[in-house]
Amino acid sequence: MAYNGFRKAGGGGFLHGVSGLISGITFDSKVWPAQGKKPAYTTLSAEVLIIQDGQTEANQQFLKAGFLYEGQSVSKDGKTLISDNDRPIITEDSEFGKFVSSMLEANPDVEADLDPAGRNFEGLVGYRVTFAKIVDSVTQMAIGKKRLGAKAKNSTPEEILAAGKRADKNDASKSYNVDYLAVSAVLGKQAVKGAGKLAKRTVAAAAPTGGDGDTAAAADVVLSMLADAPDNTLETTKLNSALIKHASTTGMSREDREATARMLKDVAFLSSIDGVAFDAKAKTISLS
Repeated sequence: MAYNGFRKAGGGGFLHGVSGLISGITFDSKVWPAQGKKPAYTTLSAEVLIIQDGQTEANQQFLKAGFLYEGQSVSKDGKTLISDNDRPIITEDSEFGKFVSSMLEANPDVEADLDPAGRNFEGLVGYRVTFAKIVDSVTQMAIGKKRLGAKAKNSTPEEILAAGKRADKNDASKSYNVDYLAVSAVLGKQAVKGAGKLAKRTVAAAAPTGGDGDTAAAADVVLSMLADAPDNTLETTKLNSALIKHASTTGMSREDREATARMLKDVAFLSSIDGVAFDAKAKTISLS
């Protein structure tokens, strides 16, 4: 039986194959002000704390969970979603929705620990699972079609998907799929005392690793922002605003966001990203 706690959808990296304990799940929201004719909106994200086998400190994974609408909010402790009606809140095809759904597919008995209304997910804390990174074919296909242009009409799905891969900046012979976090196996459940001390360096999806900036990770952030942008194009003067939005929905740390922001000001960096076209005259970047 399908889990009904989600709002139905409209219209091999870090953690892949690794087992660990889910030690905490909390939510946060971000209000984005109105811009021109575009009304204000609120994004919802979930922070999943994971203690990998053999480690004692927890790593953070920030997963997009959809949007909050009028009459919906997050409790002060971040553990519970609040709504003035019974309509599910978390988007089924969001990163967090896919994460939870994958646990249910791995072991349907997990549903017994879920709030049927999809308001609280503390029941997942204490589960030891094996994680996996699953190809986000929708996003990757969109990138591939943009890069192929007119050639996409005569290309196979496999060719389009291949064109949408992320290139390795240090090795031109390597490329990677766009992916999301999932669970491939549920190994059991145990009591958890506290969420666990956070690792000194936390991990967020597609986020630079600190310092002066990880160029490969920053390039992935740019590709992700362009995949979400209208016509897959952004004005260079609006890159910082796009980065702030991306950081909020993915949980990028302030340090990593600031490091990436500095890199976005570097024309040489923008011009070097594989799959990105930089137009100096129009002052735009777009997927190529």
